Amino acid sequence: MDCPYPDCARRNLDKQVESCLQCGRLIKTCGRCSSTNRAFANFCRSCGQALAETPGDWTGFKGGAQCLGLNPSRQARPLRDLLVREVLAFDLDDRCCSLLAYDRHLIAMSQEGRIEVVDAARGGAGSLGLRTDGPITSEPCISGGILYVGGPERIAAYSLGALTLSEPNLHPLWTVRLAGTPVRSLLALDNRLYFTVVHQEGHREVQVLSGIDRDHPGPPASLYTAERLSWLAANPASRRLLFLSEEEGGLWVHRVEHGATNGADLTHKRIPKTPQPFADQVPIAVMGAKIFAVLGEDENLCRLDAQEALFDTVVREDAKGFS
Repeated sequence: MDCPYPDCARRNLDKQVESCLQCGRLIKTCGRCSSTNRAFANFCRSCGQALAETPGDWTGFKGGAQCLGLNPSRQARPLRDLLVREVLAFDLDDRCCSLLAYDRHLIAMSQEGRIEVVDAARGGAGSLGLRTDGPITSEPCISGGILYVGGPERIAAYSLGALTLSEPNLHPLWTVRLAGTPVRSLLALDNRLYFTVVHQEGHREVQVLSGIDRDHPGPPASLYTAERLSWLAANPASRRLLFLSEEEGGLWVHRVEHGATNGADLTHKRIPKTPQPFADQVPIAVMGAKIFAVLGEDENLCRLDAQEALFDTVVREDAKGFS
């Protein structure tokens, strides 16, 4: 196998290699034809087979669409064997608001809109910086090698694949203007981008962009509006997006079901016999058909059944946060 990067002349790489022995960059090997591919590639350059995601990717808020806070590794090692080998420095100019990981690269974003990308295994070699069009107001996400960033009245998409060119760059793909400002986390599912916007009047609205892999996605569509909405989470295996709202003195669960025809149906169910509903700004996590959220004045970590719209149990009392 040859190194897939255009500025590297390495030949006859071993099929099991994870990095090029000459340039040190990540190698993605196709499971079908064993061809080598660059970082951020979605399909094999030789046979077109979809490439497996790199273990340990941290593509969104608390890890990914489920927001579970998990970071699986290729090999499980005891804590005593984990050593800090090197400290990676980021030149962000101001406070870091988000840190994502994709294909062994760390993507750090500052509150004022600077993005720094570093290859963690190469000690910062080949790092690249970019300044977006204004501050970042939401937790960004990555899907299919594309970085999605939300700022005041806008969402922008950048191709990470351009980082593998001879002259690496973060290539801007599109910007969509919004009637509100995206807050909390962006979430990509089935070629759609879901997000929550806050309007000048103070109410919040869950919106969706369709066809995000196109040059110009369709206009944002409204899904649901309420004064109090939880963050968004999803179960990619079941193609289901979930969020909570507090209305009419009770707690409601909302489900977006993605069908086989790539359509999406939104349903609403009230959850009876729950603790005092949540205050605003409540993150949730999804595991299967279960939702985890901190509810009530006592801040209890609770488990809810999203399928049956039922309260299951209090997992832990006095939980300020969880993952």
